Amino acid sequence: MRLAILLALVLSARAGADGPTLPAHVAPLFEKGRVWVYDTAITYWGPDDPKTGKQTRKTDREKVTCKVEAVATRAGAKVSHVTCDKDIYKLHVAGFYAGTPAGLWRVGFDEVPADDDLVAALAEPPLIAAAPKTFEKVTKAGGPDPKHDTLIEGLRTSPKTGGWCLYGDSSKADVDGGRIVQCFAPGVGIESGYNDVGGELNKFEYTVRR
Repeated sequence: MRLAILLALVLSARAGADGPTLPAHVAPLFEKGRVWVYDTAITYWGPDDPKTGKQTRKTDREKVTCKVEAVATRAGAKVSHVTCDKDIYKLHVAGFYAGTPAGLWRVGFDEVPADDDLVAALAEPPLIAAAPKTFEKVTKAGGPDPKHDTLIEGLRTSPKTGGWCLYGDSSKADVDGGRIVQCFAPGVGIESGYNDVGGELNKFEYTVRR
């Protein structure tokens, strides 16, 4: 029994260490034990101030620590589990990821992906490619109002970090729509993000400490 346990531990260690070489903006998400500290801010808008006539707002700030808890190699990809010490639904960092030389996939939020789910996910385009190319795509949501029916998604460069930012804008397609941005940087992984989607009249921002 003891030998079997030791063998399982060795195999687990090899699973985390072996596998494909990943792009620099993806690889940090597959370094077991890697820790990021994010400074977060959520700003709420309230009613107009009767004295100034300006809309009131309040900003709450928090520190969130995220960590790569486990790494393995499955279906020719590295698979990792990232956790965060606070559950903030607009902080899109925690979850399960798969990485190959082609890029990065998000393969689950709460449950370990099954082998067939992992294979199916890897057959789809990656969340962000190994060699990202900037683009912007505009589509129509198919709603009744042509003037408020536009969805925008794309990828732009991040000149400050030498990385790339994925973005989406549904503000012209849905009353509860808005903008979502997530940026990746070489040697860092997920370095920042923005989310003002929803009818709560708030915006959420996060940036990794360097």
